[in-house]
Amino acid sequence: MRRYHHIGISATESKRGETHLKLLKLFVVSHQKSKFGVERMRFEADAPVPDLVRALAAYKDFFTLWKDADPDIPILKEARAEYARLQ
Repeated sequence: MRRYHHIGISATESKRGETHLKLLKLFVVSHQKSKFGVERMRFEADAPVPDLVRALAAYKDFFTLWKDADPDIPILKEARAEYARLQ
């Protein structure tokens, strides 16, 4: 039987406490340092990760920047629809 271990979130901004994994071209903040068991991962531009992982991080950043915007703005509605298709 599988058990929940932790969740990973992609990020685009650096965070205090990151560890650089050079071979993977990845910066990570361990889930063990998180109160809620969340691991943060930030990838270098040429890191060998799927485009989907990069896209999800970019959408999350976009939604954070636009969190107080009118929800009926066309670009925001379009971004939400694209993000939903990626899920």
